[in-house]
Amino acid sequence: MKYRSGKPRIEREYPPREDAGVRKISTAAEVLHLDESLIVVNKPPRVSLDLAWDDEPTVLDQLESAGRITADESPVSVYMLEPLLSGLAILARSDAALAELHRQMADGEMVLSCLALVRGRAESSEGVIDQPVGAKSRTNTLLRVDPEAGRPAVTRWQVRDTYIGAALLDCTTQPADPNQVRVHLQHIGLPLMVDVAYGGGSALLLSSFKAGYRPSGRHPERPLIDRISIHVQRVQMRHPATGAPLALEAGLHKDFRAALHQLDRFGRITAL
Repeated sequence: MKYRSGKPRIEREYPPREDAGVRKISTAAEVLHLDESLIVVNKPPRVSLDLAWDDEPTVLDQLESAGRITADESPVSVYMLEPLLSGLAILARSDAALAELHRQMADGEMVLSCLALVRGRAESSEGVIDQPVGAKSRTNTLLRVDPEAGRPAVTRWQVRDTYIGAALLDCTTQPADPNQVRVHLQHIGLPLMVDVAYGGGSALLLSSFKAGYRPSGRHPERPLIDRISIHVQRVQMRHPATGAPLALEAGLHKDFRAALHQLDRFGRITAL
């Protein structure tokens, strides 16, 4: 794989699709903010920010095709948002903007909020996870809770809704890292509903919670959601050039909305 021309990036590879028969969702990234310092988009699931993956145009490809950036420009993602996650992605258009946004992340001035569909039942309505995290090894960039060598990390969560064997949590993460939410929720026994890398399943099926579900004889059951069940919804920060407060929100994508709709219809716990 080759990067676009411009500033070098940390090399990383994304895994191929495990099931070629799974539905593909191809959607353009919605531009929420654009100026000479930064670009903020609502990234759809199954779309990479900068590396070609799954035969889909990257966000940078889409921005260039739409005339939002030039061919020789290469904005850099402020935090990692891999293809199977959705939501707010922040791209710095200069070294100065990137350095300032990283400073805000380190100082806790940038606050990221994520909606997480998790497996299990929360024992309380809210909580705080204050556990250092770090990479599992030099060759494995997946995170783990690491009290001895990890960086400070705090995730605050609040229950938004509850279902049979599932819950929707609103999580605020500092520093701004969606992957921190994944490992923290796994640590407290509430892994994402769909997230094989961090203790979740491979898909959410309607048959897993709808009473009296009858399968079709014509085709196998399609999952409601079959990608990492987290959505980066909101960010609060300061503009890297002007210092003005900047708050942005990204709407949910179709698959996440559909999963919540079906859980609302058929996944409620019936009162006795």
